[in-house]
Amino acid sequence: MGIGIANPDASAILDLTSSNKGFLVPRMSSVLRTSIPGPAKGLLVYDTDSSCTFFYTGSAWQNMCVSTGGGKIDSVYFGSNGTLTVVDGTGASKTTTLLGWLTNGNRGTTSATNFVGTTDAQDLVVKSNNTEVMRATTTGAVGINQPAPNAGAILDVTSTNKGVLIPRTKVALITTPSLGMMIFDTDSNCFCYYGAAGWRNLCGASNAWNLTGNSGTNSAVNYAGTTDAQDFVLRSNSNEVLRTTTAGAVGINQPAPNVNAILDIKSTTKGVIFPSLTSAQRDAIVAPAAGLTIYNNTLNVHQFWNGTCWVNVGQTVCSFNYTTNFVTPTHTSDCLFVSNFSSISDTIQVNLVNGTPSPVILSAVGVPAGVIVSFSNNYLLPPQQSIMTFTALPSAPAGTYTITVLATSGSTVQTLTYTLTVFGYNLSVTPNDTTISAGSLTNGGYISQAVVAIGNTSACQAGTATAILSATGMPGTINVSFASNIISMPGSTVMTITSNCPQPGTYLITVQALIGAVTTTASYTLTITPMLAVKITTNQTNLDLSTYFGNGHCAGNDTVIIEPGVSVCSSNPGQPALTTGTLPTGSTLTIINNGSIVGAGGDGGSDPANVGQSPCPAADGGNGGDAIFIASSTPTRIFNNGTIASGGGGGGAGQALTGTNLSVLCNFNFGNAFYGGSGGGGAGCAPGAGGTTANCNVGSAGTAATGGAGGAAPTSGGCGCNVNLIITSFSASAGAGGSGGNLGQPGNPGGGSNSPGNVNLSTSCPAGQGGAAGYSLNGNGCNCASVTGNAVVGPTRP
Repeated sequence: MGIGIANPDASAILDLTSSNKGFLVPRMSSVLRTSIPGPAKGLLVYDTDSSCTFFYTGSAWQNMCVSTGGGKIDSVYFGSNGTLTVVDGTGASKTTTLLGWLTNGNRGTTSATNFVGTTDAQDLVVKSNNTEVMRATTTGAVGINQPAPNAGAILDVTSTNKGVLIPRTKVALITTPSLGMMIFDTDSNCFCYYGAAGWRNLCGASNAWNLTGNSGTNSAVNYAGTTDAQDFVLRSNSNEVLRTTTAGAVGINQPAPNVNAILDIKSTTKGVIFPSLTSAQRDAIVAPAAGLTIYNNTLNVHQFWNGTCWVNVGQTVCSFNYTTNFVTPTHTSDCLFVSNFSSISDTIQVNLVNGTPSPVILSAVGVPAGVIVSFSNNYLLPPQQSIMTFTALPSAPAGTYTITVLATSGSTVQTLTYTLTVFGYNLSVTPNDTTISAGSLTNGGYISQAVVAIGNTSACQAGTATAILSATGMPGTINVSFASNIISMPGSTVMTITSNCPQPGTYLITVQALIGAVTTTASYTLTITPMLAVKITTNQTNLDLSTYFGNGHCAGNDTVIIEPGVSVCSSNPGQPALTTGTLPTGSTLTIINNGSIVGAGGDGGSDPANVGQSPCPAADGGNGGDAIFIASSTPTRIFNNGTIASGGGGGGAGQALTGTNLSVLCNFNFGNAFYGGSGGGGAGCAPGAGGTTANCNVGSAGTAATGGAGGAAPTSGGCGCNVNLIITSFSASAGAGGSGGNLGQPGNPGGGSNSPGNVNLSTSCPAGQGGAAGYSLNGNGCNCASVTGNAVVGPTRP
């Protein structure tokens, strides 16, 4: 390569020539030079710190300003054979071979060892403008513009806008062609290839059939077929559709044509369509050949030319005279009732007038959809009869229809006209369906009603006066009745459906009307959906579930959902917050509680007033109320996702204090006694009230969660006294009231009195006991209820 010189020295790989410029190598500091990672042997840089050129020896940087002999580098030479020679000041030199292919070519190479490519298992890639244009894979495939050559190809060329140009020359210029060689022949402007038989032109000068057809063929020598003892096969979508055998048989969809057939057609789903012609088109055929077969779409029959005339398939002669009539000439009409396969019949007679009889084919046109016409024999050889039958399907449309009966023999067609009236009684049920929830059903209760109507729409029904109604298809748990089961026609009545507690499901009820000996029907669909859950969405007091599921309702799998945030309370301890009430036998109950069900709190006990009274008045605290009460033995499951708590018991009243000495010493201002403090009320949705007392302190009412405090009994006021005399000194007080119980807890008992030993208390009434907590779940001993989920607050009684 030469820079600045037109003819570089042949011994130089790079010849730099200039009269006013030099060769400038990379310049950097000593730090940057020594930081070069993995420098190659012979790498040159100019060190700006030492102002000298350095080269890398392979193990260290060598300053070219100072040689190992103490001198400086005198000169550097690039050899034409790819070498670099450095000569120092002493004349010593060192030569290094630079490996690589030069951009202007290399010399002195050996093709056995020098090559462009890879020596490891990596593809060789050639790029132009940094874009891959060719790749040689490790498997030997070459791709042009194809980064992934097909493994089955030695050369894979890919392009969306370019083609491949093969050599363009003349066949005559190639003296020693090889088998398989291909060129573009500029004489014929066609592709040619060299085969065992010589050069072959691919543009038509061959024996191939073109996809767009061939011209200039000779039917005597050009054909599609085989020249050896092999069948000729035509395929479509790779499936055989036609075969000509070596025996001369042709098979369509038949890979093994019958050897006795010239044409063998096979199918299990299709037939053969002959040319369809009108009678006029058939007669326009010039000189038809004997045996020529067509389908006559005027007469709807297959016909063939027997050499003299057109005859129907099955006939043997051209014509004969015959007559066609109904056996009963006056019976040319009838009524057909719309039902499932009801039918009517008439008899047709075909008589021979003269000639040799030939088959007469019977058919009918104008028959409405939903009506089937049939003949006991539709190929008659006169004289002969056939019974014509019309059969109705339920879909047959009512109306009057003119039907033409055709009696065809050859080209002769005789017709009969028949009037058919299709009728029905127009039985209807309106509405014809209803949907109801099982939760709305009661035993013996009303489900729905519908109007059953029947008409009288044609002369075919004249003289029929009444219809008898009935219903079928419903289970014993559904009753169907009619306001009148015998109605005049036309007329209507009301159908009523009542419940004997049927199961959810869909029931098809068939309403039947018997008119003489004929039955017609209509349908009614009753759908009973499963019972929906009852959702409690507002706060309730003393909730009784029998209002939703009792009072004659049908037994079912009942579900109640108490929504989040909803509170179910009791108004007093004698009423549960929620009771099942009496549910129908056989029911089950599921309660899903997402809110709160809380009983009422018991009242606190009152002080035992009237000390001398016998017996002593009650001073006990009241019992708390139940949260849930199972009123019957209905199996009940409770899923508690919220709060279920019984009411707390009321606290008992404290003991009263009395005595004769006490009355003198304490100077009673309240009679002969100190009365005890009253009990506190129990906690509950409706909290218990504090008890009453004549003179001492009153207990507090409970709250929604905690019991009220009992009334205190100090030694002062109406609760007690302090005595300080020369002869005696003491304090005396009545008992304090017990505090009410928290939710689900019993009340505390009242306290005893505090009196000196010289005071006679034998006539005092005792302190009251605390009231019991209510039941969070009171199954009333049925053992039929269970709770899962959050723990309940308070005792349970399954």
